[in-house]
Amino acid sequence: MRDKLLMIIDGSNLAHRSYQKFENLKSKKGEKTGLIYGFMRLLQSYIIRFRPTYVIVTFDTQQSKESNFRKDLLGGYKIHRSNISMDYESFNKQSRSVRRILKLLNIPVIWDSKGLGHESDDYIGYYALNHKGKVLIISSDKDFCQLIDSRVKVFNPFKECIINKGNCLEVMGYEPNECVDYLCLIGDKSDDIPGYRGIGPVKARQFLTQFGSIENYLSNPDNTFKGIDYDGLEDLY
Repeated sequence: MRDKLLMIIDGSNLAHRSYQKFENLKSKKGEKTGLIYGFMRLLQSYIIRFRPTYVIVTFDTQQSKESNFRKDLLGGYKIHRSNISMDYESFNKQSRSVRRILKLLNIPVIWDSKGLGHESDDYIGYYALNHKGKVLIISSDKDFCQLIDSRVKVFNPFKECIINKGNCLEVMGYEPNECVDYLCLIGDKSDDIPGYRGIGPVKARQFLTQFGSIENYLSNPDNTFKGIDYDGLEDLY
């Protein structure tokens, strides 16, 4: 089992990338097919390129979005996405077709059908942590870097590289164990998650180099860092 490679596809991430890249592709009947075409084409390329033993695909669903416990923690979570101009009817129709195709190919599809609030990310984290062998996550989502260790790696399609323990700092600007604190400091505009005001990638890197983590900084009220208020960071953390 330890030599078996599990490739986990962030299906929602891949679906959006495919939809945008091949948005104008249509069938002879005029129906949009770009998401389906792009998704299956890229999936095939990943299987050929990385030759995994196992493949699973995870998706976000409307049920998970409507019952998302993250919004209870942060009311503005992903709020800007509701204003994005997009043909969601076509997107959802093509996504359903992709899931049917994957089922016919005997590729397991994981998604929240009960409205428990679980996103694609949650399932990816679960399977990555519980698989005893090697894991390769296919996603451009930077959050997954926190999972990287001797078994788990991330292939980022935008950067066109595999991110591992050895190159994470060079590629992403932080070590895997710094990922959560780094993103906590700078925030994440794509998910409408605010960071610490005035702290960008450069200052966040300086902070982590000096203190190692937010917890280390907060362990001593006498610690200081230019641009950061102790009580303000404690409230954010």
